[in-house]
Amino acid sequence: KRRGWGCRERDYCERFPLKSSTIDRMDKQKEHEHMWCSKVFDVTLTTTGEAHKTHLGDVANELSEGGSKIPKLSGDREVMEKVLMSRLSKPFRAPPLFLYLSEAYRRAAEEDALARTIPKERREQIKADAHEMIVNYAALYFQVPQLFQHSPSTPEQCNVEHPKLIFSAFEHGPAISPEFFGRFVDQLVDQNADDVPRIFGPVIQRMAQELKGKRLGEPMGVALRILLQLVKDKHISKLLVSHSVFKPPATPMGLGWRLLTETILGHILGPSTLDFELDFQQAAAMPMAMPMSASPQRPTPPSSAVSVRQKHYSDVATGRKSRQAIEQSTKQLRQDLSHLQDSARDAVMPLLKASSETRLATLEWFAAVLKANESRAKMARHFGQDAPMSSQAALMLRFSGCASGFALNTLWALLRLAEPIPGAKLPELDPFFCLRDDAGRLLGALTGDSKLGGSDEAVKLAVGDFVRTANATEPKFITQVFWLTARACGVILRPSITDYERVLINLQKMNPGGHPPTNPQVAAELDLILGEMLCWECYLLDPHFLKMLGSFVSRFLTWLLYNIFAYLPNGASSGVFATDTQTTGIPLTAVWRAVAERFPLKQDPSPQFCCLPVSLVEDLFDCIHECMKSRLVVVLDHLDLELLINACLFCIGSPGYFRNPHTRSNAASIIWSMLQNKNHTLKVEGSSVLRRHLVPALIGLFIDAESTGQHIKFNVRYPIIQIFEKLLKIEAYRQALHSFGQTDNAVFCRFIHMLLNDTMYFLEEGMSKIVEVRHREQQGETAQPDEEEEDETPQPQQQQRPSPLNPPLLDSERRQLDDMRSELEWYLCECWRRMAHICGPHYQALTKDLNAGVRRLRRDARAIEESGLDEVITQLEGLGRRVVALQHDLD
Repeated sequence: KRRGWGCRERDYCERFPLKSSTIDRMDKQKEHEHMWCSKVFDVTLTTTGEAHKTHLGDVANELSEGGSKIPKLSGDREVMEKVLMSRLSKPFRAPPLFLYLSEAYRRAAEEDALARTIPKERREQIKADAHEMIVNYAALYFQVPQLFQHSPSTPEQCNVEHPKLIFSAFEHGPAISPEFFGRFVDQLVDQNADDVPRIFGPVIQRMAQELKGKRLGEPMGVALRILLQLVKDKHISKLLVSHSVFKPPATPMGLGWRLLTETILGHILGPSTLDFELDFQQAAAMPMAMPMSASPQRPTPPSSAVSVRQKHYSDVATGRKSRQAIEQSTKQLRQDLSHLQDSARDAVMPLLKASSETRLATLEWFAAVLKANESRAKMARHFGQDAPMSSQAALMLRFSGCASGFALNTLWALLRLAEPIPGAKLPELDPFFCLRDDAGRLLGALTGDSKLGGSDEAVKLAVGDFVRTANATEPKFITQVFWLTARACGVILRPSITDYERVLINLQKMNPGGHPPTNPQVAAELDLILGEMLCWECYLLDPHFLKMLGSFVSRFLTWLLYNIFAYLPNGASSGVFATDTQTTGIPLTAVWRAVAERFPLKQDPSPQFCCLPVSLVEDLFDCIHECMKSRLVVVLDHLDLELLINACLFCIGSPGYFRNPHTRSNAASIIWSMLQNKNHTLKVEGSSVLRRHLVPALIGLFIDAESTGQHIKFNVRYPIIQIFEKLLKIEAYRQALHSFGQTDNAVFCRFIHMLLNDTMYFLEEGMSKIVEVRHREQQGETAQPDEEEEDETPQPQQQQRPSPLNPPLLDSERRQLDDMRSELEWYLCECWRRMAHICGPHYQALTKDLNAGVRRLRRDARAIEESGLDEVITQLEGLGRRVVALQHDLD
């Protein structure tokens, strides 16, 4: 056919000869097409020159005419197919085959210097044909390898060699062209969808193996770079989220551990400053189902491994490491954590954008981490947990919890996902999300938690058609991320702060004076505790982490108050934020104004507020309170204090909205913590909203605490007492208390009666403790050993054991007595003084006598050790008789 066309072409040229300029232009165009094809496909038809290019002798013979004419390549599709087919049939050394195809695709798109000399229509057609052929032949090479020489022929060889070709192409040289790779995968899916998992499944498995066990600061190498390129394709993203390395099968125990050690996102988020006592290979080999009574030995790291604590914070206790060196190490570790989060974000974002399927699978992975950490979050609320490392393998295997550093990395990643949500998008967040039928896949046990609206029947009645409307539409991504992040604050952040506080307690026990130890063994133990504390602070005191946390808490409180004030009890819009939300979303000033102008809110809660889980709000207030008790108080620098104050005030003074007194007590504890901080005291004392509404709100909470039980109510009332002691020294708050007593006399008298009852309780407890302490001092008490110790001790040694007193037990009793004395002092000096101001001068003489008794009690604080408690008992009995008389007069 080719010779026939050539004969016709010569006949045409003889009959219609062209001008010499036209012939020169056509020859030049053919020469440029030849050079363009030669450069794009990196081939040559001659044996001389350009030694780095591959010589295609078979193509040269076909294109030559009788061997007398030098063959030329052209942009014709047929010629380019021959060139590409011939090149793929030859062996590849460097670059690898798949990388060669990617580079050919890129050169065809970017080679403009030669392409500009070709007419535009011809140039576009040549490029389109070249791109299509490169993609088709790339897919053909992997699907029908028998067509090419030097390629694997059997299916077993293909399953082994094809993933190696892909991995080697990504491993060497520049990045694969995204456009070429996307069209290549689409072509595989169109021809045979089973080829995608066959080719890329082993690649994903190999990447997971290479990412496994990396420590913080170690480069993740080529595997992470390949992963970030692969997940940009939606088909590979779907394959990844369905692969076993993304989410392992569910097991009764050890889910958090498996997510850390067996998933690809766990490998990326696993390196941390905290989990330095974990050896992945040894711990993974331990049995997953372990009885609760078992006590496995903690796995030790291999001798070649150097932990973050050992590398950066050794010799801290002895003073051989300077403060400047410690700060430099902390700065370096925080930079490593920031790079780690950047890598995690680059890996997660393509999965979230690929499709709804991959987005849901990725969010379910985060939800699985939170679910695995629920047991650890419940343990954090228990007292007496004094483990040296809460992330040890035995603890994780027993309680299905995650390692501390891995959990904090997950929280950090969620905060970064929620960070771009602006205030303008907060009205779009779905408050009914936890009531959806499929919400359990992301929220877990949170869906079954009690709601702010009360019982389940009341909630269902309140929400009505809103739930059916919510189930009819797909949830928005911002709603899913916002709810997950809010849940993570309670499940991850709170136990992490508790673990950090345990480290500080251990440090205080080990070195109460703060002096460098002289004992080498004590110095070594102290060095470990100090290193652990500094490793925690790399996370919890990181400025960027605190900024993201403060920003999220502000947005959550804004959204919470929005659901309160923006809707009526029937769910319709109240119009409070109508003007603001149309322009700038929900400005913080609008929320302040709503609380200041409409508090206390008399209407019933809206359905949007009733369906919110109680623990979601409780955990957030708990986290804020825990932060304010520790060094994390700097998070308030990134919070809007006016918003926090107004939210706490509404929580304290709205029993119709927040029915649980513990939640309201947490809000009161936050205000008390702010009063203890010099930087925030003036903000609380000068708040005009608090001056008008705080005293009645606290009195209402004090009264409502009576329903919580005999012993629990004192914990609820404790922050109220402390706030009164601080603020009632200010004239504005004293006037507020005086006004409340005059306008609402019945409630105030009930408040006084409860104060007196509490005082009587403290008097009785104090006197009983004093009697018990005196009895132990006089009679002595033998320290009773545990049963296990008695069994392990030989009988003669037990007979020779002395019977000393138990000084620690006595010290504990005395500390309790001192606390009760402090409580009693406040009741007598502060509360009753306010009552005397309101009820009239009739009680002023009695109040004076009570204050004198308290002063004597304070002066004789050491009477326990000196005078046998007789004088203290006499004073307490006298004060008790006066309390009874005062209560009788009030009645």
